[in-house]
Amino acid sequence: MNRFVRNNLFLIIACVVACVAAVGLLVFSIIRYTEMAKCIAETEQFRQQIIELGKKKPAPVDENKPLIKQDIQLYSKLADELEAYFRSGNRAVAERFVSILNEGIAKKEDKLTPETFVQQFREMWDKAPTEAERNLQFTTFKNRFPNWNSAVAAVMPEFQKLTTEPLDEDSTVELVLSALGVPRTMRENPENMLKFVKKYQAELVKMMSNIAFDNSKTRVDWFGFEADPTASSIIQKYKNPQTHYPALAKVWDIYGDVVKRIVSCRKLIKDAKGNVVPWSREVENRLNREKVKFTIQGDKIETFAGIFLRAALSPDTANAENAANAVLGDERGGLQFYRLRLQVSGSLTGIRLLVKALDEAYKDHRIYIIRSIALFAARDGADEIFRNIAGEYNTAAEQNAGEKNEQAAQESRGRGRGRGRGRGAEPQPPQPPQPQPRKQAAKPAASPEDANKKYEYYERIGYGDVLIGDDKTCTAIIDFDYVVKK
Repeated sequence: MNRFVRNNLFLIIACVVACVAAVGLLVFSIIRYTEMAKCIAETEQFRQQIIELGKKKPAPVDENKPLIKQDIQLYSKLADELEAYFRSGNRAVAERFVSILNEGIAKKEDKLTPETFVQQFREMWDKAPTEAERNLQFTTFKNRFPNWNSAVAAVMPEFQKLTTEPLDEDSTVELVLSALGVPRTMRENPENMLKFVKKYQAELVKMMSNIAFDNSKTRVDWFGFEADPTASSIIQKYKNPQTHYPALAKVWDIYGDVVKRIVSCRKLIKDAKGNVVPWSREVENRLNREKVKFTIQGDKIETFAGIFLRAALSPDTANAENAANAVLGDERGGLQFYRLRLQVSGSLTGIRLLVKALDEAYKDHRIYIIRSIALFAARDGADEIFRNIAGEYNTAAEQNAGEKNEQAAQESRGRGRGRGRGRGAEPQPPQPPQPQPRKQAAKPAASPEDANKKYEYYERIGYGDVLIGDDKTCTAIIDFDYVVKK
């Protein structure tokens, strides 16, 4: 044994060291595994806590509470400013009307807010069952305010800046009440609605009297209504005054604003004396005939072909009831959408100016959303060239055919005369030959085209003329939405 130990001492020492190292490594692995398992368990626990906290509404840290309140106030202010663009600008003018009325009220407790003013008006209006009694009650209501007339006179110019409707005292009061939430039902009288429509029609036609119109339509058709409306036609088409009449008033207000923006994009002519007049081809031709020097200011809208409610033009509104309901618009998300279509002609620059005017109308609390624009060239130069070539070819073919037909007719007449003599006509005695005067061959007159060919190509008439693209007039069909807060 001793001999074995002496002979294998180094082997025994190595085995002992290896065993000790193996035991040490085994103990170390067990310790590290225990720590790793503990970390895995803690990680899973923290993951579950995070999931649970994510499902709960976390309480803000005290230091962040003032910053959160500040952010809420900032975002609320920006949201109110954005929403204000979708509200009519008439509301502020109507509130000023009420404030002027309050100036004539002595007792503080009797002063009105816009809401109390509307409430008192509704109580008075609903109390009277007939129109005559309502008129009498309304006169009594106005007499309660000493400065009613001065309030109307003060806000009428402000309303006139916001609308194209010709205003008087009655229509101004209607705008005040409409801005405060009272529907403009025209007292549910079709005669009142008829007067409103005709008055607005005349005003818009007057505004656009300096712009050329599509002659294929009557002037009223430019705004999507019949040429000569009557009270009976309004009763027949718009059967619900409480809903249709306020919507009609709104549609005409939209038409008026669009027409105002079209007029702002019209083309003007300035003559040598400094006179500025709206452009028209008649004016331009007259100044050319009179040899008056002039300049064209702007490259803008030239002709107007109409503005219509797109819903009324769609195929799913075939019956009269759906066509009448087109004026009601579509309600989505607390907003009222009116789908419109506009057709104008002019230069591309003018059409761009009109689109820009619609885009920037939000500054006046008018929101227009351009959905699509279809552009067409007013004149196709290439098509005209091909048509002229085809016309010349057809003319030459017709002339050749005519000459052939004339020659065939002459030959037929010659053969007919020969056959007549063969059927027993009396023979004619021979006539002595008569001297025939010598005729000079007529020299054909040179056509302008032939005369033009003797010049060099660059000296010929028409060299360098623009054949395609000289006329930059376009026709635009613009589909857009008018959006207002309901």
